[in-house]
Amino acid sequence: MSKYKNIPPEIAAKLDESVGRVRRIIFLRGVFATLAVCVASVLAIMAVDAMVTIYVSWVRWLLWAAAVAGTCAVAWFALLKPLGRRFSASEIASLIERNHPELEERLSTVVELAQSGDLTSSSRLMEEITKDAVRDAKAVSPRREFTGRTIKPRLVAAAIAVGVLAVLFAAFPRATLRLVTRALMPAAEVDNIYASSLKVSPGDQVLLEGTPLTVSLAVSGGFPSRAFVRTRPDGKGESVERMVRVSEEGAEGPVVYSFSYPRAVRSFSYRLSCGSALTRAYRVEVVPEPTYSGRMVEIHHPAYTGREKEVYTNSAAVVGLAGSKVVVSAKPARSGISGEARLPGDVVVPAEESGDRLRFAFDLAPELAGGWCTVLWDDNGFTNQVDTASISVAKDTPPEVKLVSPDSLDLKLPTSGILPVEFAAKDDFGISRTVLEVCIGAGAWQDYKPVACERAGDLVWVGSHTVRFFPGGFNNAAVLRFRVRAEDNLPAELGGPGVAYTSEIMVNLVGGKGAKSLARQSLGAQIDGAKKDVANILDHLKRAQRGFEQAAKMYASAEKNDWARKEGAKASENGKAAVQNAEGLLADFIEGLLDSRLQTGAEMFKPILDKHVTPIRQGAEDVFLLSRWNEKSASSKSLVDETAAAIKAFEEAQRKFAILTKAAEDLQKMQDLAEREKALAELARQGDIDAKELASEEKKLADEFKDEIKDQLEKNLEKQKEKAKELEEKGKSLEKRQEDREQKA
Repeated sequence: MSKYKNIPPEIAAKLDESVGRVRRIIFLRGVFATLAVCVASVLAIMAVDAMVTIYVSWVRWLLWAAAVAGTCAVAWFALLKPLGRRFSASEIASLIERNHPELEERLSTVVELAQSGDLTSSSRLMEEITKDAVRDAKAVSPRREFTGRTIKPRLVAAAIAVGVLAVLFAAFPRATLRLVTRALMPAAEVDNIYASSLKVSPGDQVLLEGTPLTVSLAVSGGFPSRAFVRTRPDGKGESVERMVRVSEEGAEGPVVYSFSYPRAVRSFSYRLSCGSALTRAYRVEVVPEPTYSGRMVEIHHPAYTGREKEVYTNSAAVVGLAGSKVVVSAKPARSGISGEARLPGDVVVPAEESGDRLRFAFDLAPELAGGWCTVLWDDNGFTNQVDTASISVAKDTPPEVKLVSPDSLDLKLPTSGILPVEFAAKDDFGISRTVLEVCIGAGAWQDYKPVACERAGDLVWVGSHTVRFFPGGFNNAAVLRFRVRAEDNLPAELGGPGVAYTSEIMVNLVGGKGAKSLARQSLGAQIDGAKKDVANILDHLKRAQRGFEQAAKMYASAEKNDWARKEGAKASENGKAAVQNAEGLLADFIEGLLDSRLQTGAEMFKPILDKHVTPIRQGAEDVFLLSRWNEKSASSKSLVDETAAAIKAFEEAQRKFAILTKAAEDLQKMQDLAEREKALAELARQGDIDAKELASEEKKLADEFKDEIKDQLEKNLEKQKEKAKELEEKGKSLEKRQEDREQKA
């Protein structure tokens, strides 16, 4: 549909066709003109680049900017601006009538009247003019009216420019391509036209920080005998240094130059030049060592230990139990770093990315003990300096268990007695099970009773169990062995549980009167030991008394007798040593009584220690401080009297202590009988003994009790007889002495 309103369709169609023809001519003229200028500008830049060695990039940019500016200007004035012009219908009609005077301006008149809206209101004359104009428009040919002869000069210019470029490409393809690239893309790093005779090594390079770099240049084609390296560190200007010739003079082949960078510490670019030849800028990217920071070692102990995880930040050493999970994490210094952990036994653990950190996780096993390291690398294949740390895999050692009671491991007990067993176990992470085992006769060990234990400290568990014997029990065996088995909580998959045993308790079951309970045996041992201690202390007191008597005699005659002085000092020293021993033994004896069932006896002997023995020891020490021999003698005599008083008080305490031990033994007998009664009742309640056996055992207990009372009465009567006989003999001795005196008188 035509854009010209009110104009007859035949005329409007011709006008549209004419406008299109004009615009196509303008477009082609502009395109060819722009192309000619563009190619000519490129050829001009190529010519400059070929004739002049351009060392600074801004010159290339300036030439490129001038070419772009000229091309854009031509494109604007020859193409864009003309195409942007709008052609009116009257202008096109006038252009057509300019070449056709015979139209007598009928076409332009009709167009103007049609645009003004007066065509419909015109007279008969106007109708005729319109018909003539339509007829004239049909005879007009836009192709003949608007020819393309104005395109030809621009087309020729463009063809010449493109032809020259094509000839250059045909004759020198590589050089022309290099020049065109440098002309069109000034930012492109491309060798200049003469650099084809240069061979650079190594070219672009990625180096580890601190690594040396050697650049070599091989020159062929008769260039001057000097070559230069032009270095531009990042952020700094370019510096020029002469390269060293390394090939011999007159040698065949290319001339070789070399230049060394002793230590690359930052990234830089370098170019090599030799005469008019200039290479492109090669890039040397200097990257730091692929290191890491913030290394963290986490030891997740096995769940059965109940221990919290341990975290180490200043050490890479790994110490943990077998079965622990080790997690090592570190933050890489830059992106693109990966790595692995290398463990003993050629075990490799790849790194896992966890946020901004690398993570290595592995389970501790005994075979991993040794040295390990973390190896990192970047995208360029550079690795870190490897530091080795140690892995120590600790084993969960078995528990330790020992008996607390009984004290003796070889016991004789009555067939109806009891065996109280107390034990203490120690383990780092806990005791899961304790069992009392029994070996009957020469048989195998078997579980007897599980024994509950309770914690008594951070690493200590204690437990106890009372074994009650009865006739017919344990297959009527006469010899039994008992021990406690302790198991820790080490899981089976880690080789657990760890097991430990106490020493064995051998029990010989004895019937009749000769059998004593463990408590009576223990009490008897305490009483026997106490009696020996008392006798030993008394013996030392008597030695002290004899020493002080001898010292008193010697000191009395020591005024003029050297031998008496020495003997007196020796005797005094012996007395002092004896009383010191007596004091120490008595103090230990009293302390031992406090921890025994005879602790009441400590109250009997404590006053003797404080009021007698200790003052005697102090007095014996003071004798050596006296200067006069008569004073030494008097002090020694005083010590004799004090020692005699101490001996008398000690013997009185000894007598009372004997009564105490006798009462303790009698009380223990009663307790044994009560305990055996209780044991029988417990066995009957559990069904281990029937009513008939219970009655029989109770009768035996009653008979044993009567027999013990009878035996005790007989022993007391025997002692009274012995005492009466002793008194009778003393009386006879006194009578005989009296008779002897009378006879002498």
